[in-house]
Amino acid sequence: APFLVTFDNNGKPLVSMATFNGKTPIPPAGTFTYAKKHGEDRFSWQPQKGVRLAAVLVHYSNGREGFALAGRSLTEVEKRSSSLEFLTFWAWLFSVIVSAVLLFISKKIVPVQRQ
Repeated sequence: APFLVTFDNNGKPLVSMATFNGKTPIPPAGTFTYAKKHGEDRFSWQPQKGVRLAAVLVHYSNGREGFALAGRSLTEVEKRSSSLEFLTFWAWLFSVIVSAVLLFISKKIVPVQRQ
C-alpha cells in the first residue's frame, strides 16, 4: 500500500504512515540534499532485505521547511512483470511450434513437380 512520511528540514521524521520492524523508514541522506536542491528526488530503495520501494521525496517550504516522502512497495509491480514475461515466453513458444507445424504440413501438401 502507498505510504507517506513527513520530515523536518533536518531529515527527522515528524509523521509516518509506515513502519519497518517498528521504525519509520528514513531514506539515504543524499536524497534529502538532492531534493532540497532540485525540489524533488525520485528513486527506488531497499530499506531492509526483501523490501523494495519506489519513492518520491519532495522538499517544501510554506512558512516551514521540510520534506514529504511518498512511497509504494514494488512487490506487486515485480509480480506483474514476472507474469508478463512468463506469458510472453509461452506465447512465443506456441507461435514457433505452430509455425513449424504449418511449414511441415505445407511441405507435405505441395506436390513435387518432376521433369
